[in-house]
Amino acid sequence: MATFNLIDEPWIPAVDQQGAAREVGLREALVDAHLLSSVRHASPLATVALHRLMLAVLHRIFGPRDPGEWVELWRQGQWDGAALQDYLDHWRDRFDLFDPVHPFYQVPQMPDAVTHPPEHLMLEAASGNNATLFDHHHERRRVPLRAADAACYLLAQQSYAIGFGKSSPFYFSDAPLVRGFTVLIHGETLFETLMLNLQNYTPTSRDLPAWEDDAPREPDRDGTLPRGYLDYLTWQSRRIHLIADGDPPYVIGCQIQQNLKLRGDESDPFKVYRSDKERGMVPLSLVPGRAVWRNADALFHLPEATRMGPQDQSTTPPRSFRWLSVVRQQARGSTVELRSVYRFGVYGMATQPGKAASVVLWAQEELPLPLDLLDDAQQVHDLADGLGLAERAGSIERRAVQHLASLLLTPESDLQDGRRADPKAIHSLAEHMDPTPDYWAALGGTFGRFMVGLTVDRVPALQEWADAVRIASIDSFGRLVRSLGTSARELKAIVRAERAFRLWLNSEVSEWKERVGYESAQPA
Repeated sequence: MATFNLIDEPWIPAVDQQGAAREVGLREALVDAHLLSSVRHASPLATVALHRLMLAVLHRIFGPRDPGEWVELWRQGQWDGAALQDYLDHWRDRFDLFDPVHPFYQVPQMPDAVTHPPEHLMLEAASGNNATLFDHHHERRRVPLRAADAACYLLAQQSYAIGFGKSSPFYFSDAPLVRGFTVLIHGETLFETLMLNLQNYTPTSRDLPAWEDDAPREPDRDGTLPRGYLDYLTWQSRRIHLIADGDPPYVIGCQIQQNLKLRGDESDPFKVYRSDKERGMVPLSLVPGRAVWRNADALFHLPEATRMGPQDQSTTPPRSFRWLSVVRQQARGSTVELRSVYRFGVYGMATQPGKAASVVLWAQEELPLPLDLLDDAQQVHDLADGLGLAERAGSIERRAVQHLASLLLTPESDLQDGRRADPKAIHSLAEHMDPTPDYWAALGGTFGRFMVGLTVDRVPALQEWADAVRIASIDSFGRLVRSLGTSARELKAIVRAERAFRLWLNSEVSEWKERVGYESAQPA
């Protein structure tokens, strides 16, 4: 009989403090968390799922019930190995991937279920309706999966399985993390990372992690409410059974059916929420072509309307950020100190509009987390102001490209009685020439420094950011015009469009600099 116990078998992809990658068992990952740098899987979805599993175990053993308990855990600098050992030993059989009665995160074999190739576990693989993203397998190949890999993909499947498609006893529904993105705070060690994401938790008799549940609930097409935070962290959205063969065991097939449908929108502590007039608070989602940093102000407390307009009148930052602000205040009254800057990662996927089952983007993005931004409203307003300037400069650049396209198509279009080109033709040409992806990429490289700078010295940070916005815009527009031809018609259009662009951009940047409190820079 196949066996693969996740407590001791190496399966979690970890990096030690010397930068060497290796696989560790669940016990080693937690007991030696202070000796490991991070846990990171090739799939960003599996990375999130692995952290949620470890957090569920830690909450079950250590709480913490309040900020004081959290600070004491942080002070210790590592997890209590004996407590972890006792807990994992008690539930040892429930962590066996192939246990015949309680296979980890699964159900026993389903006699009437279809057996799929193992690639169906991999949300990023090319199987069924999934698009090929960063995977190059084909479902007909039926490539066996190592038990270690299957365990990671099993976790990701329970957290990120996409709704749509026939199943039993009813159609597939979305797993908890499909909508919106997840924010994880990163420390210097795995221990710090887990602590920074460990929030206050008070146990209840009803709230159990999946492996402790002796009476799993039946799927309900009307949805099921979580019994508590640990139930939610280990939510079983699919009935899955892995089919193994060999010694050591490899997964050669899998059965997947609908299990628990989440009722309503459970408030996830690692998501950002925005206000929607019709749907209430909904998770902020990834948008293809738009880096997460462009919405960084939504990650912090901004009570009134932001630069994005009336459709985003309020946002709620991750509860993990708010909790970190609380424990930071608690730590200030003790001998425990937190650093002024950590980092956070943003993980998730985006689906094609109107096609919920069509995934077009898997993302993992990292940014600095200056802790002062969690508490200082002025700094958050400055951050939003800086992002607003960047958005307006991007709009100016797009406007200038529209102007350039119009001049290229009809050179007299800027004259009072000049002939105008077809708006559709102008739009099509402008879209083809659009230089703003280069502009945003260049700004993304300096945004982290801007965030940190705001917490150190406001005026120089704002000055540097305004200059960075202006330079990035001028550079990307300049690359566009240099890529065009050198005919008299083209050169004439370039000169006129560039003159207008510089005038609009310099005016915007100068007015912004004056408003935020320092002298305007000299125009280009």
